Amino acid sequence: MESPRSAAKFPFRGEPIRHCLGHLYPVAANDLWRWHVEQLVTRLPLFNGRRLVSVALDDHTVSREEVEMVIPSHAVELRFIRNDPLTGERESFRWGLEHLASEIANPDACLFYWHSKGVSITPEDRRHSWHSVRRWADSMWRTCGDCWPLVQQQLEGSHATGSHRQRWPGTRCIHYAGTFFWVRLAALDGSPWRRLDPDRFAVERWTGQLFRPSETACLFDDRPHASTAPGSLYREATWDDLLPQLEAYLQKHSVSKLGTDRPG
Repeated sequence: MESPRSAAKFPFRGEPIRHCLGHLYPVAANDLWRWHVEQLVTRLPLFNGRRLVSVALDDHTVSREEVEMVIPSHAVELRFIRNDPLTGERESFRWGLEHLASEIANPDACLFYWHSKGVSITPEDRRHSWHSVRRWADSMWRTCGDCWPLVQQQLEGSHATGSHRQRWPGTRCIHYAGTFFWVRLAALDGSPWRRLDPDRFAVERWTGQLFRPSETACLFDDRPHASTAPGSLYREATWDDLLPQLEAYLQKHSVSKLGTDRPG
């Protein structure tokens, strides 16, 4: 459920500057990476700041040329790196933050982070449900990318927001399960924002390491006291329960990328 309305502790002074940073791993075995690109492209009008995408390539991905064919280079700043399976999104995230370092003093600047969730999981994977991962990714794009008025409201009362907020196992730190989130860049000022753990979960833990739970908010599916949500988000039974809640949430909060009601 979305968090209750918070007082505007950190109001934007002018028009919010919405930057976007993404990590794309275009696995050749499936087209889920293309779906993620489609989600980004349809929401490009929301982002009136920089649009950064770091693409990680290796022997399991499509070519650079194939990626460049589907991402509009005139609208997105692309960077290509060699994939490191041990650190995952870490270097892409660090690169994006460094490119936005000059915005950290700007009270109107915020950042949306996304990645190509689920591309490494196949329909044959017995550990995780392919359909659940798709639903999970879709829920994050829609709640974080289509509900800007609520995002703005929460960013004026908190330093970060996203969906599926949970507690990191064994700690008091929160994280946004699935690693889609918004953050006010001015909230990073004076913090160790460059500090990232040396593993593939570094970005997912980052908000919880910088901010206390009370300094964060949640858009949808808030479980801040649970280290694992009842029924993993990888399980279809969880989504049988969450999908009706998600549709009701989107009917209430979803708007177009520019803040007007969706047609139809």
